[in-house]
Amino acid sequence: MGIEFECAGRGGRNGLEWYCALERWSMEYEKKHMEPSPSNQELTVATMQLLGEGLSKPVMGITNAVFCHSMGPQLRQAMRCAALHGTVTCE
Repeated sequence: MGIEFECAGRGGRNGLEWYCALERWSMEYEKKHMEPSPSNQELTVATMQLLGEGLSKPVMGITNAVFCHSMGPQLRQAMRCAALHGTVTCE
């Protein structure tokens, strides 16, 4: 990802200030780079298949729903993972 530590400044007065600066930088980075894409959707489908390997269809549906709901809304959108009526589909 090419992230440099300088993105959050030079330490500030203490570690908490540096952490807060890094958190602000992280949020901005996510806004700029977390966008829906076909490769994200492929990763979502492959991960769900891996998590559900060997499970029955009803249990796999639950596993997929938990997987998608464990993501934050922005990541869920970027990964093109939508949960509808208890079943999980990729948009």
